[in-house]
Amino acid sequence: MCNLVCSVGMQKPGNKNQKEAGDHALGKVRGNIRKLESHKKPENTEKIENRKTIGDYGELVAETFLVKQGFEILARNYRLFFGEIDIIAEKDGCIRFVEVKTVSQETYARGIKPEDHVTREKISKIMKVAEFFLANNSLFHKPSQIDVVAIVKPSDMLHMKPVITFFENVTREI
Repeated sequence: MCNLVCSVGMQKPGNKNQKEAGDHALGKVRGNIRKLESHKKPENTEKIENRKTIGDYGELVAETFLVKQGFEILARNYRLFFGEIDIIAEKDGCIRFVEVKTVSQETYARGIKPEDHVTREKISKIMKVAEFFLANNSLFHKPSQIDVVAIVKPSDMLHMKPVITFFENVTREI
């Protein structure tokens, strides 16, 4: 697997002036953090955090589902600057690039299905990232495809299971 890592080096201050400058900068950062903490969060922040929580839930459910179906998980949240793939897996010698879409039961009840969020543009981005992954890992000789796991998150997670729909090789339908 390819792990793209960006590291930032920290240097120890060499003299008193560098240390004072570093302390001053750190004080400014701490002051800015205090200012930010004192401000009220924007109203849409809650929606964004809720969407991320639902998305993380969906990816965990999808990964568990795929493993039970005999898939080997190669990577999760494979990110490049131009796109991301939620799950990269392999089954029967075929590399699968899996997009996971999750909606709440309430959203689904309003007629919005998770798979409706997989657009041509999203598939196009996945294809570009998939090509990079295959090239970077010398896997072009293996067959590959794009799949979608669509999940409806139940409102009562104690008594209900998520509804999972698995769409294989979605590029045939585009």
